[in-house]
Amino acid sequence: MNDYEFIQDIRYALRQLRKTPGFTITAVLTLALGIGGECRDLHACAPVMLKSLPLLSPTSYGEIGDKNSLLQLGRLHPGPTLGIFAVLGGGL
Repeated sequence: MNDYEFIQDIRYALRQLRKTPGFTITAVLTLALGIGGECRDLHACAPVMLKSLPLLSPTSYGEIGDKNSLLQLGRLHPGPTLGIFAVLGGGL
């Protein structure tokens, strides 16, 4: 598709949107609410999800679990997994 065809497609789309104002308003409001809601959610969750854990020595932690269960979940070592963690070598 060259630039001329692309511009023709855009013009056609705008003409169609002008012919159906009800659909246009509904589509624009739906997109605005969806994008706004997603931005709000990401803005609220980002500080919690991106904050590092308060570990004194991150290398002294190990995962307790069965390697077969990790393979069934599709999680292979070494990588972040959701599991039960314990302190190795005693104490923090």
